[in-house]
Amino acid sequence: MMIKGTVVYILMMLYLFFVHVPHQVDFVYIITSNHFIALFLNNTILIICFYEIRKLKQIYYPLCVRLKKHTNLYIHKGITSYTLLMLGIQYVFVATLFGLHHTPWHLLFAHTILLLLCANITGLQFHHKSNLLYILLPISLNLIEHYLIFN
Repeated sequence: MMIKGTVVYILMMLYLFFVHVPHQVDFVYIITSNHFIALFLNNTILIICFYEIRKLKQIYYPLCVRLKKHTNLYIHKGITSYTLLMLGIQYVFVATLFGLHHTPWHLLFAHTILLLLCANITGLQFHHKSNLLYILLPISLNLIEHYLIFN
């Protein structure tokens, strides 16, 4: 699922950047202020993480209970590394297309930290009953980030 999700993510990113983005904008505008593309790509990362955790829960949770192993660190490390990989692909792609002119790094750092927080909220479902709260809360935080913080 993660490999298939990553390929789908990259294809969506290519389509969105080449079709829907005017080429007169800069790097930070696309990542923080262009709400349609950034929300779509960020929510795609969160949904892929949500379904990957659900799949891992079905496979590993009975084994972890039987062996009495705690897998919180493993789950959150995997989700964090996957989110950083997707953000790295997104940032490198946008930087090569549009350049890094006048990039306020504090906004980029804040965006990365907030998306990592949202992705790790989806990882909390591993030891709990899986419900939609673990995907609705991160998507809501992502909406608040884009429309209230970066507006």
